[in-house]
Amino acid sequence: MKKKGFTLTEVVITIVILGVLASIGIPSFQNVIKDTRIKDASTNLLILYTAQRIYHNENGSYVSANGAAALNTALNTGIIPGDTLYTCDSASEECRASGTGFGLRIDIAAATPVVN
Repeated sequence: MKKKGFTLTEVVITIVILGVLASIGIPSFQNVIKDTRIKDASTNLLILYTAQRIYHNENGSYVSANGAAALNTALNTGIIPGDTLYTCDSASEECRASGTGFGLRIDIAAATPVVN
């Protein structure tokens, strides 16, 4: 009578294969998440640039605020609060976005918006 089931060798080989696949896939997935956050932050900085320029044209100054909620209130923007920290400083005339592994800035007084 033959027993049904897997041998220890088959189970170990399966676990090793799954481990190798996970070690390849997880870093790639993390890079995709980071790239997406950077693109979202860049887009939000362009939104802040436009909102700051409109605010400056109407009021003669730029808004200083920390956090997406404060900027949404001050500038009537639709930036979604999340893992990225957004700050605008009227003295240095720039807005910044910083998150895990990246930091971006935009000069809100520049004629052409450039995120760097």
